[in-house]
Amino acid sequence: MKKIISFQIPKPNKEFVRFQVDAGKHFYDKLHQHPQWQLTLIIEGKGQLMVGDYLGRFEPGDMFLFSANMPHVFRSDAEYFDPHEDKQSLGHTLFFDFEALGKSLMEVEEFAGLNQWLQQTKGCFTIQGSTKNNLKNNLRNYPGLKGLKKYLWLWKF
Repeated sequence: MKKIISFQIPKPNKEFVRFQVDAGKHFYDKLHQHPQWQLTLIIEGKGQLMVGDYLGRFEPGDMFLFSANMPHVFRSDAEYFDPHEDKQSLGHTLFFDFEALGKSLMEVEEFAGLNQWLQQTKGCFTIQGSTKNNLKNNLRNYPGLKGLKKYLWLWKF
């Protein structure tokens, strides 16, 4: 059994959402976990997705949501590691650090349902249909947003 690498997403301490572009020949190929929730859209690339005890495939257009501390890896197909191939991988990811919101905010009555859902929900979820299309279309605008506009964007969904 492979060891799971545990790490923190590099970000300022009090940042709730972090946008990241993963671009290159292949995706990060080490089984890992982190305390942030992760929403990833695969734009280019194909391979195997390992999450917990699930093994499946990923391809362009797929969107996944991982709960906190869920071991996972996007293992690109062998041709993406071949230096003679011109294959590329590209993914856009949002990381959500609910701990950055602080305990008092999560205790506010309006967030009670969200807090309960976060505590009870574990695993990996495939985002499909109109929700995926909505997120995919709006994710393109996210990198240019700053400050409060970043958070207002999130609440549209």
